[in-house]
Amino acid sequence: TLFCETFEPPQVTIGSLDGQNSWNATHNVLVQDAISDSGGSSLLICAHSNETGVASHAINASTNKTVWIDCRVSHEDFANAELPSVSPFVLAFVFDAFGHPVMTDGFTIVTNTAFVCDTKEYFHRVTMHLDFNLHRWNLYIDGILAGENLSMRGENPALNEIFFEGDYGFADDIK
Repeated sequence: TLFCETFEPPQVTIGSLDGQNSWNATHNVLVQDAISDSGGSSLLICAHSNETGVASHAINASTNKTVWIDCRVSHEDFANAELPSVSPFVLAFVFDAFGHPVMTDGFTIVTNTAFVCDTKEYFHRVTMHLDFNLHRWNLYIDGILAGENLSMRGENPALNEIFFEGDYGFADDIK
């Protein structure tokens, strides 16, 4: 496994994520134990008004040209979901106000209106398949293909960082 973060002790403890287990975090990004998908704790982004919480972790995948990322996500504030401002990023996705996945296809924003999920109810399994040889990616939500053969932005040769950004939401079990 290239990377694994479960937000469980002893790798991290309850409180600010910044500086724990090589994570960088801003604006009220926490490890908390009130809501989780598995285990006893998860990541919470709970930024204050007019702020965006960002959690980032460097990943050395320079020799991995095909990468799978799997995590659990529960985003409860649909109305404020926006694509990340962190730049440059290779790909990104969010849920819109109606529970549709919104994702990048190169520099184009694509919304899959045929796919609807209610992320207020529980954590969803989000899986991304990244092919750095072809600079393409696929998005799966709860095992269902939600975005296929999407272009990556730029010509990054490999995955080098993972970001979670927003004003409110939970993430867990990143692999």
